[in-house]
Amino acid sequence: MTLLPANCIYLVRRFFIAIVLLCLILNASSAEEGPDTSRELSLREAVNRALEQNLGLIIERYQPGLFEDDITVAQSQFDPEIRIRSNIDETLSPLAQSTLDGADQPEDDSRFFSVAVDKKISTGGTVELSTWMNRSETNSSFAIINPDFLSEIAISFEQPLLNGAWRKVNLAPIARAKAAHSQSVLELRRRAFNVLANIEINYWRIAYAAARKILQESSIEVAEKLLEETKEKERVGLATQVDVLQASANLASRREAVILASQAIDDASDRLYSSMGELKVNNPSLAVDPLPESEITIPDFNLTYKKARELDLDMRIQQEIITRSEIDVTVARNRRLPDLDLTLAGGYQGRDSDGSGSYSNAFDGDGYAWSAGLEFSVPWGNREERARHRQTKRVLEQEEVRLDDIEQDMLGNLRSAWRAVAAGKERLEANQISVEVNEERFDKERAKFEAGVSTFRVVLEAQEDLDEARLRHLDARFDSIRAVVQLTRLDGSILERNGFVWQDLDRLNESPTPLDFTKTKDTSEEVAN
Repeated sequence: MTLLPANCIYLVRRFFIAIVLLCLILNASSAEEGPDTSRELSLREAVNRALEQNLGLIIERYQPGLFEDDITVAQSQFDPEIRIRSNIDETLSPLAQSTLDGADQPEDDSRFFSVAVDKKISTGGTVELSTWMNRSETNSSFAIINPDFLSEIAISFEQPLLNGAWRKVNLAPIARAKAAHSQSVLELRRRAFNVLANIEINYWRIAYAAARKILQESSIEVAEKLLEETKEKERVGLATQVDVLQASANLASRREAVILASQAIDDASDRLYSSMGELKVNNPSLAVDPLPESEITIPDFNLTYKKARELDLDMRIQQEIITRSEIDVTVARNRRLPDLDLTLAGGYQGRDSDGSGSYSNAFDGDGYAWSAGLEFSVPWGNREERARHRQTKRVLEQEEVRLDDIEQDMLGNLRSAWRAVAAGKERLEANQISVEVNEERFDKERAKFEAGVSTFRVVLEAQEDLDEARLRHLDARFDSIRAVVQLTRLDGSILERNGFVWQDLDRLNESPTPLDFTKTKDTSEEVAN
């Protein structure tokens, strides 16, 4: 009896706290009253909208186009190049230097025009076709042909024999650009996979939060009935004021749980809207499907690991990085070699007093010119290229080790996800039994309390145990769904889970246009309004 006053003071404080919470709840509920603006949303619709409008995915969709242009840039080094040159020179000397000038005041007029087309080939060599004509005119009396037209039609070829030679080295920029493009496509698919997994988890998170709210609301109904029964018992002398205070505090605690559950629904809805690229200031509330209660199937781990290893996008991305590193090693190894270039050139020349005659003589083979040569050079010690070769080899070794590390992480994540699925199945079975046992216990204790052979505290404990068992069962359902989604994300079957095939992701490789993005924003604004 000596403890009763202190206990009563504690319960009175709890009662006043309960009154304050009830006022807050009533104010919140009155502020939320209004027309129903909820929006029904299926999982498939959420997935489709996320694939079209997720901002992170839209950003990633630009990458393949950017790297595809890099391939074109790399290929352009083999495009033909046309060069046209034209010169006009005129000279008038103030006085002849000697009688050999042929005039008292020598005057010369020269005009030059050339056209050349050159093309680099895959061996690193350069082929050039060229033609030129030079017209010169003078007032010298010694000139035999005046004006003098000299023309030439020639072909030349320059080929490196060591540094920068042969196909593997010269096609390396194209191969590297293609590997980077393949990497960007894989990274886009990885982003799409993550979007699929996140959108499904966020979707079911709303259903999970809504189910928790329903459970909390049902516990409020029970708490209200217990409060009414306790007040009636207190009126007839079968319960104390302490029991009434306990019942009131219990009701307030249940109402607080409902408020927190409502907040969790709003937070989950914001995450889903953000995943769909539709998060606005005033989004309508979402009405989603309830949590599925389908039977969980535990897949064979070895088969799942085989699929995950074949389809793991992180490993495939790393393999593209290794391919680029191998190309870098090949190029760096070649650059260590000295420069040794072979040059061949030859052509026919023609000369006459008019342009057409000079070209006619050139085609007739009246004159020719040819040359051949070798040029050798090497930096003293060649330390720079040797150091760059060592760097590329170390980078390649580093990326190969990183691939092993990625595979280890994949295996660890896969084992964890697979165990979570297996544990989820067992948790569901165990928690279902716990719910049934606690329901039976609560019904019995409540009946005893109504008959006057049990205390309110025992009934309250039974209700708390039942609520906790129901919440654990709900948690197990959501955790199981999340584990299945994460497992299917790792083994690639998340596409099939959402009704897609690999080809459905190919359309994401196209860069989004500003018009499409504007349309997406307009659509989301209409939904919000």
